[in-house]
Amino acid sequence: MACQAQTTPTPQPTATNEAVVPKVPIGTAISAAVTSVAQTAAPIPTTTAPAPTAAKSPTPAPTPVPTLKPAANAGTIVIGNNTTGIEVELAAGAGTKAVKDAGAAWIRYNGLVWADVEPNRGDRKWESQANLETRLKEAAEAGLQTILIVRGAPKWARQLESASCGPIKPDAMAYYVVFLRDMVARYSAAPYNVKYWEIWNEPDVASEAVANIPDSPFGCWGNPKDEYFGGGAYGETLKVVYPLIKSADPKAQVIIGGLLLDCDPRVAKPDKDCKPSKFLEGILKNGGGSFFDGISFHAYDFFYGKPGQYGNGNWDSVWNVTGPVLVAKTRFIKEVLAQHNVKGKYLINTETGVLCYQCQTVPVEFEITKAYYVPVTYATAAAEGLSGNIWYSLSGWQDSGLLNKNQTTLAYKAYQVWSQQMKDMQFVAENTAVPGVKIYEFKRGDKRVWVAWSNDGSLRPTNVAVPVKSIVDALGNPKPLPLTQIDITPLYIELEK
Repeated sequence: MACQAQTTPTPQPTATNEAVVPKVPIGTAISAAVTSVAQTAAPIPTTTAPAPTAAKSPTPAPTPVPTLKPAANAGTIVIGNNTTGIEVELAAGAGTKAVKDAGAAWIRYNGLVWADVEPNRGDRKWESQANLETRLKEAAEAGLQTILIVRGAPKWARQLESASCGPIKPDAMAYYVVFLRDMVARYSAAPYNVKYWEIWNEPDVASEAVANIPDSPFGCWGNPKDEYFGGGAYGETLKVVYPLIKSADPKAQVIIGGLLLDCDPRVAKPDKDCKPSKFLEGILKNGGGSFFDGISFHAYDFFYGKPGQYGNGNWDSVWNVTGPVLVAKTRFIKEVLAQHNVKGKYLINTETGVLCYQCQTVPVEFEITKAYYVPVTYATAAAEGLSGNIWYSLSGWQDSGLLNKNQTTLAYKAYQVWSQQMKDMQFVAENTAVPGVKIYEFKRGDKRVWVAWSNDGSLRPTNVAVPVKSIVDALGNPKPLPLTQIDITPLYIELEK
């Protein structure tokens, strides 16, 4: 779930007297802490996952840590152009089936909590993850690719005693990375088959913002006194984490924890501090660019009261000008990477959705907007080159859910239609032939489909000299031919061969 600090109408965080998170010592301090603990050799666990009840006894002392250098990347295993995914709460027993029935390729869980597995230094309690293991098995059996968030420092490992979501003590880092190594060895193989590991969730949040949330599912590595909001310290952690994860599974993918990117730091805002969005730049400035495979970020829009209308003022983004806010955030991330000459990284929007912010009752116009937003956000994500676009969530936040009290919504139906219409389709290009109409073209073999809608909601004539085979709207309703007009309703337009 996204931290509510993201949006303009969000209440200000409650003040706290907690000390500001100190910056993790750079380079030598962490390396020294790791190597000082790692004296006794212990083999990396086999790739066959132990039974859920195993490993109750204290874990052997950590093994010697490899030299801290970029591990050889075995190549990303991102799922083609099928960007569809849904986050599911671990308590949702029927969640896996609902995700599979929706036609998604990805499933995301938040997550595996280090504090639950290792509440006491060296004492592993893998049995605490029985529910998670059940969900991971279900996802693997359903053919879903899991993104698993790893978060939550135990008390003995925290820099801030009251904040499990914050940074790790340098002298506890050796235990953390060896825990990660063992975790990856355990869950990367059958029957779990997890390959994507997200290191914390929304680390670009200050501890003050989540001070009143016990065991926060958010990250809180943010340091308001640092020019890059603590990104350098997080990057230093990646330098230690990356080689150990790769040592356990060379195909494992290490993803920067979903960046909140609260607002655009390039644009001065009189009532908003956008320094937290410089977190990624801090990672890269500190040499972290070689120690991750992909970047996870979050991009929500907010319902503006009428069907198909939404925006995000923190990024000067609006439906009829810029489109979904994921466009602005994706391009910002690419710009930061280019400025630091960091190449070969994929991007995943791990929380997307449109929110009915603090609605007392949910209007039908919002449910329609949410349904229309499904094909819009997924088509746009493909056009922007994202490797994944994960809806948050099955049950939802601020009415974003695809299910409502276990009943499907219009958006769930729209998700199924997208999955059916666009299965294995590859994005080709944006078509600008019709003024005022957004058209993204996709192709599979000799099949060509346009995903199209009126950009500003106005009824637009479609004088297109292209033979059309069939038209289906966002909810799967067939539309009559010929196509003469298009409005805010997204359409799937299959062209004649």
